[in-house]
Amino acid sequence: SIIGEKKSLKNLTSTQLQTYFHNLLNPEKIIVSVYGTFNEKDTLNIIKKQLGVMKKKPSNQEKNHHPI
Repeated sequence: SIIGEKKSLKNLTSTQLQTYFHNLLNPEKIIVSVYGTFNEKDTLNIIKKQLGVMKKKPSNQEKNHHPI
């Protein structure tokens, strides 16, 4: 399992899950894969709508950069 064991996932609260995704997911590193018959324009619009709300997170280098 990528995220965790079934037992631990059953005990997650919605707040814990939201915090996990907020802290660990970076929209710049997400890969979306679509398979089958679909309308490319509609699919891209849905993806942009859903992922567009995610804010770019600063990289570790940006976090540690302190201009003089």
